[in-house]
Amino acid sequence: MQRWWFLEENAEGKDPSSSTAASQKSEASVKKPKQSTTAGDRPYTFRVLVTYDLLKDETVAITGSCDALGNWDPEQCVQLRPENDGDSTIWRLETELPRDASVKYRYLICSVDPTSGNVHVRRFETHLVPRQVPIDLAEEEANGSKEKVQPKIDTLGDIDGTIKLDKGWLTTETIMQFKFFDNPFSVKERIKNRLLYVKITTMNLRINAESQNLSSLLEESLSNDTRENGTESMTTYSFTEVTSLRNPSACYEQQSQFGCPYHKDDFLIFNVTVAEPENVAYLVDLYTYSSKSKEDEPPYHLGYHYILPNFLKKSEGILELPVTCASKHRPLGMMRIEYLKVTPLLPSRCTLERSYIRYWNKRWTGLDVGHRGSGTSFKASDGNVIRENTIASLKKAVAHGADMVEFDVQLSKDLVPVIYHDFDIYVSLKRKTTLETNDMLELPMRELTLEQLRTLKVYHVVEGRNREAKFFDEDLEEHQPFPQLAEALDQIDPHCGFNIEIKWSQKLKDGRMESDLNFDSNLYVDCILRVVLEKAGQRRIVFSCFDADICTMLRLKQNLYPVMFLTLGVTSRYPSYHDPRCNSIEMAVRNAYATELLGIVAHTEDLLRDQTQVNLATERGLIIFCWGDDNNCKDTIKHLKSLGIHAIIYDKMDIYSDKAVKESVFLVGARESQAALLQQINIENRYEQTNQHDFLIDKDVRLSVDKYDDEDSRENSIAAVEQGKQVHQFDLLIFTQRWPITACYEWRETGKEHICGLPTPATVWTIHGIWPTKLNTIGPAFCNKSAIFDVSQLSPIEPQLEAHWVNVEKNKPDDSLWEHEWLKHGTCAAEAIEQLNTEAKYFGQGLSWLEQHSVSAAFATNGDIKPGFNYSLPTLNKALYDYYGKNVAIECFFDRKTHQQFLNEVRICFDKQLQSADCDGIVGLERIVLPNSRVGTVISNCNAAKPIFYPDAVPKKQEKKEEDEEEVSQSDRDVVYETVYEISDGKTEIECQIATRPGEPPFNTPTHYGAFVTISTAFGTSPSLSSGISYSSAVNTFFGKLVISPNAASTESIFSCTNSRTAASCSPAWNVCTSCVPSIMRIAILAVV
Repeated sequence: MQRWWFLEENAEGKDPSSSTAASQKSEASVKKPKQSTTAGDRPYTFRVLVTYDLLKDETVAITGSCDALGNWDPEQCVQLRPENDGDSTIWRLETELPRDASVKYRYLICSVDPTSGNVHVRRFETHLVPRQVPIDLAEEEANGSKEKVQPKIDTLGDIDGTIKLDKGWLTTETIMQFKFFDNPFSVKERIKNRLLYVKITTMNLRINAESQNLSSLLEESLSNDTRENGTESMTTYSFTEVTSLRNPSACYEQQSQFGCPYHKDDFLIFNVTVAEPENVAYLVDLYTYSSKSKEDEPPYHLGYHYILPNFLKKSEGILELPVTCASKHRPLGMMRIEYLKVTPLLPSRCTLERSYIRYWNKRWTGLDVGHRGSGTSFKASDGNVIRENTIASLKKAVAHGADMVEFDVQLSKDLVPVIYHDFDIYVSLKRKTTLETNDMLELPMRELTLEQLRTLKVYHVVEGRNREAKFFDEDLEEHQPFPQLAEALDQIDPHCGFNIEIKWSQKLKDGRMESDLNFDSNLYVDCILRVVLEKAGQRRIVFSCFDADICTMLRLKQNLYPVMFLTLGVTSRYPSYHDPRCNSIEMAVRNAYATELLGIVAHTEDLLRDQTQVNLATERGLIIFCWGDDNNCKDTIKHLKSLGIHAIIYDKMDIYSDKAVKESVFLVGARESQAALLQQINIENRYEQTNQHDFLIDKDVRLSVDKYDDEDSRENSIAAVEQGKQVHQFDLLIFTQRWPITACYEWRETGKEHICGLPTPATVWTIHGIWPTKLNTIGPAFCNKSAIFDVSQLSPIEPQLEAHWVNVEKNKPDDSLWEHEWLKHGTCAAEAIEQLNTEAKYFGQGLSWLEQHSVSAAFATNGDIKPGFNYSLPTLNKALYDYYGKNVAIECFFDRKTHQQFLNEVRICFDKQLQSADCDGIVGLERIVLPNSRVGTVISNCNAAKPIFYPDAVPKKQEKKEEDEEEVSQSDRDVVYETVYEISDGKTEIECQIATRPGEPPFNTPTHYGAFVTISTAFGTSPSLSSGISYSSAVNTFFGKLVISPNAASTESIFSCTNSRTAASCSPAWNVCTSCVPSIMRIAILAVV
């Protein structure tokens, strides 16, 4: 059986099935599918009805979830062949499939580059749930049934009446797009009022020794309508499609014999797909009808021009070309063509397994989308109190129920995608508390690297122009401007969707550019896509952009995430763009429909002007979002939802959202899918108990989805079941050790009846478990529901387990912890790793790892960290990193009564080969950046700005005190500022700012406020230390100054302020260390409000 064969090209170029023999060159390039090597494989025949007209070089293929069908890889898909010679309506493939599993599959229309053999996906089925060959059909054939199962006939693109056959994406080919708009032709007076027809023909410049001279090349390439027999050397592997946005139902079609007419104010777009753009030229032919032509007379050839590949080196540009008379070869006038070159994203990361490129659940209407997170923050009167486009702003929107957050992404000079709105920034030239006219330098953001953006004192354009800083919280990591896109993907709740707006400078209607970007647009988009495809996981993502060409690139470079066209519309608030596709909702809808985008993001000002424009999008099956200042009103939001808008983008989610339950719609959907999954698991268990191993996933799925009446819900439920079949996959093993004293204390404090017991000795780290973990998610867990824990297998190692794998929960049986760990985690590890596939191996590996990787040994060897003392998070992390050489995770227990944090667990990661690995990417703990620290980052839930207590005994039981005055929550009194300095000889002055709670004066009542400063030094002589704290009522901020000489240090310094609203009286007090530092001091300033 052959996977690919190349048929002889016919003269008409319509259907490859009419060819009867393959060329010798094609025979040498044939790829064969993998033949079955398993005796249990079963034969199966695929048949599909094709109702589409196939072009020359196009064929029908299939891909699926097994080796025989290519495992969803487009390069490995398998070609079908017509069932009957001369009839290309039914295509057929006979192959062998695995017997013991259902096989999922999709059909596609593809082409194969005859030069390289690369597969190009022209169209493919995009139903969320693919087709499936069930197991029962296989069993009937395998059991030798007398009545052979007749293979059904599928219909290409149609599954149960739902038709989804979308354009493919670029794998190795390139698309050259040529645009004619804004009346691009300037010709002689006598013909300037005639209707011109435009046609583009590709020319192969790969000329061999047998090629003709230039005149014969011209004759060969003028047009298919003027030649009868072409030479083989000039054949070009290409596809040319054209659309006119003058047509309300615009879509790309094959150009006709004499091209496509260009009407006044039209917008013509030609898409030419080529495999080797450097070897292809383009002939632009113009046709028109004679003023005296008869009704059946064809147009005559008016003029032409060649576009050579060296004109098209950039990703986009404008060509001003002469039109040469086709008969006299004299100049007729000029034509202007704007072009776009779209290259593939390499290496390609997309497969045919699943695509959301035009997927939208029917229940997703009226979604709440946080604009730049929690809203714009630099408006004159009503700006947000949190800086826009920061991690903090995004998290605040999520906390108040945002279904999605919208933010702007552009590249730094070193090509790192960062979140920021404006093209320009202001950089401070001096370190002053007040800004003066000459202290600021305006720069394009693209001219600074990520490091420069993070280290320089950078101001927003509004701050720079007004010479007035608005935010003083940039020392808080989550409030820093210019967060990386990767950081947002890692740190924001994965159930919150992202609307990622790509910032790109456009030409305005008056000829000016918004900003002079010096990036290549293909490189620009590729850098952003790579981060998203690598980091997005299961998050719902929609791309958007005001530039129609960037939207085209986003659509053609990948097949996973949908793209929406941002539109300015008819407005008096913003200047119009040169590209008319963005200047009206009508043109935007036509462009989105033709390009097969998900939909448009309309300007609310234009929507409210004419609300019937909503129907322009919805009647064509497009999704419509809306944006604009008008959205910042509860009544307007309610009205827009009533119009059927799918999502409204607005500021201040905490004020304008009317959600009763502050949760994302995707989190609610995940719960429903999980419910379907659990129901499916229960069904599977019942079948297992009755030994019915021929369980059919497709039948039982119907039981869990009958309650839904729309296809999208059915797809979600089935997808949840399919996801459930994959939950046993994992990336890392987390070996968790815990400090028994903290574990005992935590158990005792979380229940009145809880009794804890300590091992002997109690001051040695013990094992909690070995947890298989998939990166960026939780689990898997309880992988074998029928498993039974057999404690007798542990008899040889039970004494060691009682000493080192200790259960501190004395209310429970001694072996309850072992049973829980085996059933929840061990059963999952056992499925994938032979060294852990029994109770004895799993628990034995834990004992072995404890001996080699004990935290007790790490603390004793590095840093001399002992119980009974407070330590900073950087100190603990440094000791562990130095010992293990990998990033580990540190977990703290927070005591709500004392507001202390206790060191609780240390988690060490191993790969599936049981080799140590970094714990980056595990969830449940945050990735915390430590400024000015050699270690850099730490994975932890601990508060990095507060001391961590490493207890040497279980604290005495305490009852929470009743307080007459309003209790200040821990979050309100948390550290708001931390920085770590390393200083050497010479006096060093450190300045810090300590902000109070936003919008709340600090001295409404006599309350204790202060800064807690800890100085850790090497041993030496006593320090000299002077200090002072002042309070500024104008900016509601403490200002603290600490002056330290390296020959002395203080162990502790507390500044207490008890005063009125208007004045501050601060008195320093400290305990002096009698033997402290010589040359280098490491100083951590922890500021608490």
